[in-house]
Amino acid sequence: MACKLCEERGKNWVGSNPICAFESGNFSADNWNCATLLRLRDLCEDSELRNGDQAAALLCGASSDHIVLAWYKQRGRTEGAYMLLDGAATSLSLEEAELVVKKYKDGIKRR
Repeated sequence: MACKLCEERGKNWVGSNPICAFESGNFSADNWNCATLLRLRDLCEDSELRNGDQAAALLCGASSDHIVLAWYKQRGRTEGAYMLLDGAATSLSLEEAELVVKKYKDGIKRR
């Protein structure tokens, strides 16, 4: 089952079919053009860090302290998505990703 944003967007390009990163409810590195992850990456556009073609970004979380994202170039696959809470990293959940998208959409960027 795809996330809500993947379902709403569908496939609006020629090429490979999208693969939602949250089909199990938690992040999977086997993804392609997941709409929720692309939205999170867009939120980081002005603050992403680059090391050559590799990019990373940090967002304030909703129920976690922070979310860390990692990807290569501007392609559709996000290699890593983690929640940090009390110094521990876990795989990003769809629930947390949706909360953060909503939080930023509502204009709340900091706690």
